[in-house]
Amino acid sequence: LAMKGDGKLGGNATAIDVQQNRQGGQANVSFTLDEAARSKRGLSFGPQLTGAVPLKVTIPLGSSAKPGLLVEADLTKAAVDQLIPGWVKPAGKPGKLSFTMIEGPTSEIRDLQLDSGAVQLRGAATLSAEGGLEKADLSTFKLSPGDDMRAQIERQNGIYKVAIRGNVGDARPLVKGAGAAPAPTRSAAQRETKDFDLDLALNILTGYNEEAITNASVKASVRKDNIRQLEMKGRLGATNIVGRTVAQGGNPVLILQAEDAGSFLRFVDIYRRMSGGDLILQMTTGDGPQNGLVMLHSFTLNNEPALRRIIPTQTQVVAGQDRNGKPQTIRIDFNEVSFTKARVDFTRSAGRLDFKDAAIFGNQIGFTLSGQIDYVRDRLDIAGTFVPAYGLNNAFAQVPLFGPLLGGGQYEGLFAVNFRVAGQASAPTLTVNPLSAVAPGFLRKLFGVGGEPQTGAIPPATPER
Repeated sequence: LAMKGDGKLGGNATAIDVQQNRQGGQANVSFTLDEAARSKRGLSFGPQLTGAVPLKVTIPLGSSAKPGLLVEADLTKAAVDQLIPGWVKPAGKPGKLSFTMIEGPTSEIRDLQLDSGAVQLRGAATLSAEGGLEKADLSTFKLSPGDDMRAQIERQNGIYKVAIRGNVGDARPLVKGAGAAPAPTRSAAQRETKDFDLDLALNILTGYNEEAITNASVKASVRKDNIRQLEMKGRLGATNIVGRTVAQGGNPVLILQAEDAGSFLRFVDIYRRMSGGDLILQMTTGDGPQNGLVMLHSFTLNNEPALRRIIPTQTQVVAGQDRNGKPQTIRIDFNEVSFTKARVDFTRSAGRLDFKDAAIFGNQIGFTLSGQIDYVRDRLDIAGTFVPAYGLNNAFAQVPLFGPLLGGGQYEGLFAVNFRVAGQASAPTLTVNPLSAVAPGFLRKLFGVGGEPQTGAIPPATPER
């Protein structure tokens, strides 16, 4: 028996191909589920899965046929954005999903295979009568080429319990997904997320810039995309890294401590030119804007190009006069500039980071910074003050009454230079006003390069002067 034809299945155009003989046979049903068709069947994943997905369902025929339906999905035309944490695939890149489904009161998925670039899954799962995931045992859970992990997922009282074990795991897909700015216009249905408890233990957790955390252990509870509880520990190089949450004012406060701030910032790919330093991060959790504080102690910046652009002399800066009235200078080695302390108070909202009166200082130089970074629009606007010979220069700012007038503020000094960085975040424009160096502190604001950053929309970049 051979039959071929076209029809409709659930309103979708369907191709049917049946082949059968005395020994058995199979029926192949092929159709495509676009976003509208998936939404109609309650299979909408919002922005996490977009585009058309061709499906082929193979039904075995005959008395000796094995039970189950073989389902094959071609994901080439679909775009995936964190459907599985860390899995991102643009439309046009190949991807394939196949499994055998055995229907019953609870449907079983056997021989699960997902291949999409570096992402590979192998294992089995159980679905509820409504089609929701109840349990999964993945012998292969691979998000990056070097991953060697396995995962178990089980739903209990509406909460997914996720346990990940293995030798090596790549944190970069997860770090990149966590740093992505959520779309503020996303509808309530699209914002629906799964609550889960994560229990991760890996021998090596790799990050960006060839940094890695060994003996990594992470236990976290996430509700509505917000961390409710966290307990993290590991070794970053030869130093410790610890994270936890503490109750404070109703919402948990996230606290992260790293004994090697430079390695941690390279691990998460925030900044690459720092070495050493003790880092403490505190940030509120929950819905709405999140307030936080970052403190750094005893760190060094290596070969930072921005310092050379702010200080034109490159090797020395004027720091007042000596007893004979001659200019007093200090030499600055731009290959290695050490700082004593940094403090940044910030507010993190959807796709935006605002900070004010941030201070970075050491014996050689110091900075104050205020501004905002808009990740959605890839724009930034930061105004700052450069204070040379900070140890001597800042002493004027600490004098009662006259200090704020002469020094300009707690972290500024008698001699300082205003600058501003604005424009596209990947290629900003730096503007420096040397006239501000000769003005007393309370007049220095008048010689600024545009004043305080705007709190609304970030203006276009101005030409460099």
